[in-house]
Amino acid sequence: MKAELPPNEAARLAALEGFQILDTAPDPAIDEITRLAAQICGTPMALVSLVDRDRQWFLSRIGIDVPATSRDIAFCAHTLLQPNLLVVSDATQDPRFSDNPLVTGGSSFRFYAGMPLITRSGHAIGCLCVLDTQPRGLTPGQQQTLGLLARQVVVQLEHREATRRLQDNEERFRAIAETAADGMDNANAAPHFSAEVSAVLGRVLELARRDTRSAASGKTSSPDSPDVMDAILAETAEIFCETAPALHHKLRSAAAAGNLEAVQFAAHSLKGAIAVFPDNHGAAECHRRVQEIEEFAALELLEQVQILVPQLDPFLGLLLHNLDALVHAPGRARR
Repeated sequence: MKAELPPNEAARLAALEGFQILDTAPDPAIDEITRLAAQICGTPMALVSLVDRDRQWFLSRIGIDVPATSRDIAFCAHTLLQPNLLVVSDATQDPRFSDNPLVTGGSSFRFYAGMPLITRSGHAIGCLCVLDTQPRGLTPGQQQTLGLLARQVVVQLEHREATRRLQDNEERFRAIAETAADGMDNANAAPHFSAEVSAVLGRVLELARRDTRSAASGKTSSPDSPDVMDAILAETAEIFCETAPALHHKLRSAAAAGNLEAVQFAAHSLKGAIAVFPDNHGAAECHRRVQEIEEFAALELLEQVQILVPQLDPFLGLLLHNLDALVHAPGRARR
């Protein structure tokens, strides 16, 4: 029996795509979790399955050779529909799976236990599961451990994504400074940016050019040196602290009014301004949440947008607090 689609399927797929994990190389840390799941549950097979639009792709697999199957026959597609462990003691006796090719064919699956992989945003993107060719069950301790391991898989995925975003942000910030050092003014290169974002980027470029000129005259270090980058970051933080509240107000007002196009614009602008800051100030989590709002707005999911926008407040507040401390650091000359 083919599983129904989850009610939040569009947002769930967007969350999965946001991890940029599909069709990537094996992850040793996740392979260890999969192997541990098989050992603890005493099964010959274990999988970390990510359920895409038309397939389930195995990020990690023990005891199974194929890298993916059709979603139509995926046990894990059924697991997505519930928040807790799905246990199938004997698939031949379960009407959902008795005629499944994975049961009636050469694979001869009988036992299945799968725990959904639920992200912090509440989306089930796949599952950690164990399988056997013999009917059986799990002890309460094995069930609890499988749940703990599934949460650890999500932690690994979110850590990987946070690291990738941090690297992207650092590269983007350095690229802006390097572009300015070459005398290129890109402050207005993206017309879809708001005036607030242009102000932030323009200040970065102005500072980078100023430090480049000073370096050429022997008055200071190069634009790539830590003190210059710190000065650029502090001055940019000052602009951001002045302009971000206005963008945030636009975002909240647009969400309250149900204007999804305005939500997209405000979220995109705010995300662009946040992107220049490294994560040690709390920018990555704030950036992720704003991007999620933008994605839901693009999918025209107003209810989710109106839930997520107020949840942004503490994260943006923390970012502003941390950047304000940077702006008012002892010994720093104000602009």
